[in-house]
Amino acid sequence: MTDNTYRYFTPTGSDTFDAGWYLLDDDGMRQGNVPSEAFSGADTMIIDGNTPTSSPLTAGADNDVYLVTADAPGALVKISDDIGTNTIRFDTGVDVAVFTFQYPEILGVVSKQVVINTTTGTFIQLTTPDSFVFEFVDPSHALHGLSLTAQQLVDYVADNPIFEEASYTVDAGDGSDNITGGAGNDEFPSGKGDDNIDLGASDADTDVVIYGIGGQSAKDGGDHFTNFNRGVDQFVFALESDAQTSAITDYDSFLNYITKGTATLDDD
Repeated sequence: MTDNTYRYFTPTGSDTFDAGWYLLDDDGMRQGNVPSEAFSGADTMIIDGNTPTSSPLTAGADNDVYLVTADAPGALVKISDDIGTNTIRFDTGVDVAVFTFQYPEILGVVSKQVVINTTTGTFIQLTTPDSFVFEFVDPSHALHGLSLTAQQLVDYVADNPIFEEASYTVDAGDGSDNITGGAGNDEFPSGKGDDNIDLGASDADTDVVIYGIGGQSAKDGGDHFTNFNRGVDQFVFALESDAQTSAITDYDSFLNYITKGTATLDDD
């Protein structure tokens, strides 16, 4: 959640206001003009057809969001913001066609940049990729609900340049999470908490659920899985390495380890 939302407005026709960044109210209506150097706090900057591209965008301090809309400029949009954990959020109707790292040399110093081409024609150059995560607004998108690092999104796009399949690791974390997989081969380390995990819509992909066990007790929570395709998807028990687990050689000894000598799994 951000504190303030800003959008660049350009007067047309009989408009009498000055071009510039304006604060939006809760209804998205234009409020007072603000100088770019006045940005502070956790802000959202809307990138649309009016956004100037003459200099890099920065929302200042704190954890900011850059919302890339479907009518964002076709010209190069530069973003440079190395303060806080910032987010590039792709609005509904915006997908990623190309997402790559490049390493330009500036005054003899090699730096890391991210280059993003969207399916709507926007070209984004991100000069501080390590301080950013990436999200998708569209609830039907395979990555909706996730915050991805630059490298994770690079890997995702490299696996699937037209977004029909995914090969992705989804970490449930330590909370009680609701997670939906993509249409491809996903890997789910369960994490702690009681999670609801939907393995996705495709019966053709091979999803892998990894469930940690240590000291004969579950390291992960009590999870509920849907769309598990028997004979295709895999459920993997990850055991801590110790003398007891090293002695496991077959299914019976595995069950004995898990159940600690009880006859069934019902109480474990």
